[in-house]
Amino acid sequence: MTALNFSEDKFTHRQQIIQLLQLAIDKRWCFTYMIIEGKKVTSHPVTLLSLNVDNGSLVIDRDLVAEGCNTTGPVMLRGQCGGLSILFQTLIRESRSTQFNGLTKPVHEIDLPYEVRCTQLRNNQRISLEAEGEQWPVTLYLAMGYRLEGSLVDISVSGAGIRLAGDHSERLNNLQILEACRIDLPGDFVLRSGAQLAGVDYVEGEDASLVHCQFGEMADEDEIMLGSFISKVISNNSSLAPA
Repeated sequence: MTALNFSEDKFTHRQQIIQLLQLAIDKRWCFTYMIIEGKKVTSHPVTLLSLNVDNGSLVIDRDLVAEGCNTTGPVMLRGQCGGLSILFQTLIRESRSTQFNGLTKPVHEIDLPYEVRCTQLRNNQRISLEAEGEQWPVTLYLAMGYRLEGSLVDISVSGAGIRLAGDHSERLNNLQILEACRIDLPGDFVLRSGAQLAGVDYVEGEDASLVHCQFGEMADEDEIMLGSFISKVISNNSSLAPA
């Protein structure tokens, strides 16, 4: 399973869509569904509970029909995590019942979408720190308690590029393996954030792996400090640029 490239504006291959939505379920992304009545659009929270590849469905926690959605037309769902937003249309399936611990419970399903659109929500100005002549340490926290140590290549408010010594393309071939990161930035600023793997490129000539990750859950104060840090670097570089 290879990492998704979140720089793409849409995903249309079924396996990519399955990977993306499974990631959204595992990482507990925030979702809403939208009801359109004339020119009025209302959004309501919904949770993706599970994904069934065999019958091409998603299980959700709301009865959309009872809440006013039309079963004959598409319903729009939006998901968000950190600076990443996805949007897709789906159709509602008829609710069915299942047995759970001896109790009959309703199951609400929607179709797997054929296309998922992807957009960056935040200001995505990216700065390179390798040109500064110093190395800023990064720790990547993987599933099962593993850690990888590397250095920061570039950073934006929505993600970062990290350089690791050696070839890690096999180890980082699963979207769920990356859980969080720690980045030591100038001025004793230690950034801690949830993280999602967005890509891995092995540079054979350097025997190094360039890992791209999207930030997930991050403390509000850290997000503000990161934005201020990036703006300061851009401002300083602009003032040093030749006239």
